[in-house]
Amino acid sequence: MMAAHSLGGPARGLLLLGLQLAASIAHAAALPAGCRSLVATSTDPRMRWFCQSGPPGSLVPGPYRTNNSKGCVGSWHPWNNCGWQCTNRHIACAAAPQAAVRRRQLAVFLPGTGLCPHAYSRLLADFASHGFHTLGLQYPSGEGQRNCGASRAPAGRASTDLNCTARQRLRVLTGANFSYGQPELHTNITFADSIVNRIAKALLALGPPWSGWVSGGEPDWPKIIIAGHSNGADHAAFASKVFPVARALLFAGANDDVGSAPRGHYATPAPWQFAAGATPSSRVYGFGVCPGGPMCLTWHAGWAAMGLPGPWFQAQDALTSPASALSGYHRICANGSALVERGKSAHMAAAADCCAPSFPNSSGVDASLRSRMLWTRIYEHMLTDAIGSTPAEPGSSPGACSCNSSLKSDDGTVNVDVPDPSTVTHQINPML
Repeated sequence: MMAAHSLGGPARGLLLLGLQLAASIAHAAALPAGCRSLVATSTDPRMRWFCQSGPPGSLVPGPYRTNNSKGCVGSWHPWNNCGWQCTNRHIACAAAPQAAVRRRQLAVFLPGTGLCPHAYSRLLADFASHGFHTLGLQYPSGEGQRNCGASRAPAGRASTDLNCTARQRLRVLTGANFSYGQPELHTNITFADSIVNRIAKALLALGPPWSGWVSGGEPDWPKIIIAGHSNGADHAAFASKVFPVARALLFAGANDDVGSAPRGHYATPAPWQFAAGATPSSRVYGFGVCPGGPMCLTWHAGWAAMGLPGPWFQAQDALTSPASALSGYHRICANGSALVERGKSAHMAAAADCCAPSFPNSSGVDASLRSRMLWTRIYEHMLTDAIGSTPAEPGSSPGACSCNSSLKSDDGTVNVDVPDPSTVTHQINPML
């Protein structure tokens, strides 16, 4: 076959279209049992954003900017299995028939930067196995921190525009193009392509029982669990500030930071993370894999800023225990050095298909856990833990969730430079 790059004009376009269609069919067949895909832009004719990215050097259809360094292109992006295509699909996984309890809440998952729901298909199916209808949302996942360098000034220089990520996240969430006293010009997402509208239109298109989580044309937030990984965790955390969600589940996020920090030291979280929001911190749960690279230093600090309650808990000893063994823990980590395959990203291992470890399919493992994600009991805990419960044990030993063993002061509780509350109040406007 002639190489695609040697073709020109319509012929190259037809070949690429064929590859995209083939990839779409392959992915539809590869989805876990109980899951199906839905073309995102088919749910609202006003949607114009439909492309994560293409192969390096390719043209990206549509008027919206996309992240060309981390697109859904498995052939050149090691964190993906989205295929060489312009990704445009939600994934909906129905609550598993064999689940002990079919829950009344919906889980919505937001992928990380430049990633798509297909990169998290095992997590989506795992949520469903615990009785939750689960929607993996295709949304502008590359947006949120674009051109916010002014908020991270080098040492010795004052940071400016500390609400850069907050304005951008509000626009991605709702389509609002003016907030925090300024217009939002770094992204061009409209309401039609916002997270709010994409969730609502996907649920309506899926029909009952999915459509039952829409009220007045918008997501019925008090009945929705919002979850996300990496940049998606920032979006999920921000959504929990704006809307009263059932709970928020943050995987290796939130990561928005301001100012500058010495290499290997905790960052200062963006002001919006300190703000009181519509969802109390008792309904927010976090999980990440340590050390986890530089971003470990940002989500540790982010959880501290958001006030996730209780002690840290390193989950190694509870991976096969009932989820109830983790009752009351909101800040949970796992030791990537011991549990994640060498060469795979610990940051991605908290949630993504590429890197999350699994239980072996062997006789030495409980039959209910064989081949399942190693974190399945952690996920179940985050989804079902009784709100307001307190841990039966004091938590893990000092340093168990450390990002950097060379930090002598790192005892897992995070020593972060918290801005003066009066300064934070001045820097951000009320969310509601």
